[in-house]
Amino acid sequence: MEAKYKVGDTVYIKSLDWYNRNKVESRVYSSINKSIFFSLSMSRFCSESAIVIKTAGYNYFLELTNLKINPYFVWTEDFFEDIKEIRKKKIKKLYEIQDR
Repeated sequence: MEAKYKVGDTVYIKSLDWYNRNKVESRVYSSINKSIFFSLSMSRFCSESAIVIKTAGYNYFLELTNLKINPYFVWTEDFFEDIKEIRKKKIKKLYEIQDR
């Protein structure tokens, strides 16, 4: 199986609500790589967009678009919003606005 994202792709980090619902002792463990977890310090980037700058198997390293300094975190794709779901939500929202 191939990694979902490539260098240069924009990804969207899951929401703070997702983090709060799924954390166990302030961590959410990756379902892809059990040694990787989403930590409390990563939660400050929830709902932010980022650019993939390096991949290592199923692990990703990101450039967080609103920061000049990139903290060293390892991310997996299960920490990112599914772009198809984001598009569906946007389309649904547009239809709701038109129906008003």
